[in-house]
Order: sequence, then C-alpha cells, then structure tokens
Amino acid sequence: MEKPILKIKTSIPPLSPGAIPRPHINEKITPHFQAKEGFSRFLTLVSAPAGYGKTTFIRQLIREKEDRTAWFSLSEEDNEPEHFWFYLISALQKFDGETGKGSKAMLNSNPVNSPLSNDPMTFFTPLLNDLFELEKPVFLVLDDYHLINNLQIHEEMVFFLENLPPTLHLFVTTRSDPPWPLSRWRGKGQIMDIRLKDLRFTEKETKNFLCEKEKQDLSQNQLIALHKKTEGWASGLQLVAHSLASSSDREDFITNFTGTHRHVFYFLSQEVLNKQTAEVRSFLMDISILRRLNPSLCEAVTGREDSNLLLTNFEKNNLFILPLDETGDWFRFHQLFGDLLYHQLKANFPKKIPQLYQRATKWFLDQEEPGEAIRHALAGNDLEGVAEILNSAYGEILQTEEPSLRSRCLEKIPPQILRKYPKLIAHKALFQLVKEGKGGVKESLQMLEEYIRENKTDGDELSGLFATVKTYFHIYSNQFPQALEHAEKALDLLPLDSHYWRMSLEVFLGDSLLLSGKPREAYMHYLKAHQINEERGNNYLLLSTGIKIINTHLSLGEIREAEKIATDLLKFAQGNGVSRIPRAGTLWVLLGEIKREQGDLSEAQRCMERGLFISQKEVP
Repeated sequence: MEKPILKIKTSIPPLSPGAIPRPHINEKITPHFQAKEGFSRFLTLVSAPAGYGKTTFIRQLIREKEDRTAWFSLSEEDNEPEHFWFYLISALQKFDGETGKGSKAMLNSNPVNSPLSNDPMTFFTPLLNDLFELEKPVFLVLDDYHLINNLQIHEEMVFFLENLPPTLHLFVTTRSDPPWPLSRWRGKGQIMDIRLKDLRFTEKETKNFLCEKEKQDLSQNQLIALHKKTEGWASGLQLVAHSLASSSDREDFITNFTGTHRHVFYFLSQEVLNKQTAEVRSFLMDISILRRLNPSLCEAVTGREDSNLLLTNFEKNNLFILPLDETGDWFRFHQLFGDLLYHQLKANFPKKIPQLYQRATKWFLDQEEPGEAIRHALAGNDLEGVAEILNSAYGEILQTEEPSLRSRCLEKIPPQILRKYPKLIAHKALFQLVKEGKGGVKESLQMLEEYIRENKTDGDELSGLFATVKTYFHIYSNQFPQALEHAEKALDLLPLDSHYWRMSLEVFLGDSLLLSGKPREAYMHYLKAHQINEERGNNYLLLSTGIKIINTHLSLGEIREAEKIATDLLKFAQGNGVSRIPRAGTLWVLLGEIKREQGDLSEAQRCMERGLFISQKEVP
C-alpha cells in the first residue's frame, strides 16, 4: 500500500487576483532558461529575504504553463530524506504516473533501512532515467527550500540537479542560498539568479499597488517616501497599506515610519495585531503552532466554533493568511507573521503550548492520520503521546510513513517510557541491529529480555518479536544453529496478521537454512516471504524475495524453475513500474546466468549487459 500524501503540498497555489505583474523580470529570465527542445540552464534560483514575493513571482511566471509545471511546497517535516523524495516524485508524477515509480516503490517497501541510506544511487538511477524519457519540456518548483537543513538532502539534490535531462527545469525559491556548488554552476552558465534587487518593487509598482490595488489616496511625495523607506519590500508595502487604512494621521505615520526590514515587519505586525480584538489575538496565537490550517483543525485546537468565519475574514482582509487551494479549505500564515504569532504565544502563554499541540495531535488521530499526529506530538515534546501512537498504530505507520520518522521517534523516546511499550523495544532493537550492528542493539535486547522475564510473558507475541530479533542477531554473528532455534520459536509465536515481522522472519529463517547447507528447506521459507509480499502489494520487496528464490533454485540445479520465475518477475517489474531499479537489474543478471547454463551464450551476454546497465550507479 502506497502511503497517502497531503495533496495540498503538490498543488500549484492559486494566484492572487491582486498580484502586481512583473514584466521586467520575465523579460530578463525567459530567454535564459528556454530552448526550442529543452532548457539551456537547469536551475533558476530565486533567493531573497522573506516577503519579497518569490512565490508570487514564480506563480506569475508559470501562469500559462500550469499543465507543464509540478509544484512542491516545502515545510519543516520534509527534512526527512525519504519524506522529501517521496513528495518530490509524487509532484513529478503529474506528468506521467510511471515516472519514478520504481524509486517510489523502494520507499514504499518499508525495509528497516531506506535505500537512500544503504546505496543512494540504486534509488536515483531509475528516477533520473525515467525523467530522460519525458517528451516535452516541463518545470518543477521547490517552494521555500530554506526550510531544508538536512545535509543529506542537499548532497542528494546536487547529484539530482547535475544529472537532470535537458527537458526539466527547476525553480527554487529560498530565503538563503542552499549549500550547492552555485559558483561552479554559474561559471558553466547552468543557472539563472533572481535576487532581492530584481524582486524589489519599482516606484511605478509601488504606486500601482498602494493606489490602484489598495485604493490609498496618496500624493506623489508620500508614495516616494514610502517606496524609499520600504525599499520595494512587497510585504512591507502590504503592512503599510494595513496601517494606513486605520491611521488617523497618514502624514504623521509616513514621517515616523522608519527602521530595518525586520524592525519594520515587527512594528507593523504588532500594530496590525494590536488592532484586533483580544479574542481574535488569542485565536491567532493559538493556531500559530500549525503550519497548515483548516476550520475543523482550528476549532479542535482553539475550542472555538467560528473558525471558518474567522479564517474567511482573515483572507478577505489580507491578514497575512494565504490560501493553499482553490476551494479555500486550507490556508497558511505568511511565514513571518506566523513566526511573530508563535513568538508572542511563547512569550505570553508558554504553558499553553503543550496543550495546543495535544489537541492538534488528537485531531489528526481522529482523521486517521497517525503520521501527522506523531509529528505534532514530537513538536509538542509529548514523548508519552509519541510512544502511545506509535505503539497502537505501528502497522499503519509502517505502511504509510518513511523509516526515518519511526527511527527518530524510537531514538527520542526515553527508556522509562519505552519500558511501558515493550513491542516498541523490539522495533527499536531491529532498527539498531540493522543500523549499528551487534554493538548498538545489546541494551535494547537486554531491556526486552528483562521485561519478558519480569512480567512472565514468555510464549506470547512479544516473545515472538524478541525471538525474531535474536534470529537476525545470530545470523549477524554467523551462529546459524542458534538463529534457527530462535526462528522456529518466533514462527510459532508471531500472529498471522503480523505481516512485516513474519515476512522478515521467513527471510531470516531461509538465510539461516541456506547458510547451513539446507537450500531445499530454505526455499520453502523464501517462498512464504514472497507470498506475503505478493499479498501485501510490496513490489520492491517482492523482487528481493524473488531473487532469493531464484538463487535457491540455481543452487539446487533447477534451471527451468529459476528461468520461469526470473522471466515472470521481469514481466511483473515491467508492468508495475519497477523495471529500472537495481533489483530488476539483478534479475537480468540472474537470467543471464541461467542462459549461460543453458548454453545460449549470446542471450546470456545480452541479459547480463542489460542487468549491469540497470544496476550501474551512473546515469546517462
């Protein structure tokens, strides 16, 4: 089952009808990134401080190109690499549902370790190869990239950008330059820069905005004064318009309006905020914990029943709330205004914050979105709540969320809480064993063993989880008799609906038997693991267990059986979008080995060359 996405994150935001056209920037940029059959540059970097209209500018630029534009609105939770790439691929699949399907299958497979941490090129090669097959030039927008601070994502983006096909152009909006080799790319003429000096409003645009859009009756001297003091800062001008509308002495306001961008923003935001009623100010501060807002969520967090009316009025009155969809269901604060509100909340009502996060967590649980619920519980530092959600909804989270979220939760939950949820100790032990080896898992194994002994739970599901982890531990130590002993015990104890653990156990048991010189017995367990993956629709792991089955047939000399399974799996891979991932390359190599055994050397060479090409780490 593919994890669901928040579609709002991959939807092109609506363009405000009051947006000021910026033809002088369009004239500067358009000739430099468009070519007849592709793009002469792969990146347009729109880098400027907050409030300079970066997103609006890009939205205007693609006005006639929405059908050829994919959009990804970034937020703090996208700092998890699996989460980031899952959404980026989801955005790209707007053009072709098959694009990145193989790479996405790896993320959906939910192995203990993500392919991004094991061997990133096995993930990127099929994705980039798919993009090379796009027939028409297309655009991808990454909005608010400054929210990404994960070095791994930055490094992966460099590889991704340097291997893009000429038919894909990337727009990036950011408040600060990402840690990419921008100087090298500029030297090669591969990027176009749009900076603060480009985005500043001209005097003509300032007049257009204040007088025509905001209907302010200002003299030429007043307009010049405001333009100089705001330095063409779009959000500053918007804040000025708000203050002018309620000012009894415009001349005095304009004369005394001074300060740097940051001070200007806080001065005007405070003035706007202070003009609201106490109830509205309280409402705004309470919902400032949310990165995305809708009426139902706001009502749950604040306890108010008029959230829909308030949000509608905020949007109508331009109170720094922006729509995220055409239907007006979801909104977000202007980033700096949201930051100000949260700062006010922390300064005035710090004890209220955990309760607000708990309410948001409960709302997402009621919406059957445990992944979002966990993220809000983490943000509120409610580690007891994190443990409770993870323990009760682990199976669903396993199916719908990336491994790094589970790993982060398990690392943050302290031992005193973890002991209340012994199944989580088993999950943590398996994570640690894969990531850190035997040394990192001993404390968790000891904690779990003590719990089983003290609570006399030997013989139930928990003991089955413990035995599964011990099986892998002994395989790691080349202690196959002990591994087999624990595997047999786990097989008897694990519930039939514990699909992920039973699949893993069958593989572990097969490995133990194969390495013990019992391929026939190993085959039966690999086959059971394969059937579980087939029933659960896990295409990536289906190829993995298929490879183990083929290898077992080959070790038994069953060439025809191995050939049939390899051929069937390759057809399956082709029909399910996983034909270009390295696991499929391994299948081609195995088929080549089969053809060699059958004496068809030319076909063996063709299959092996194809398999090596698919499995290689380089891209075209």
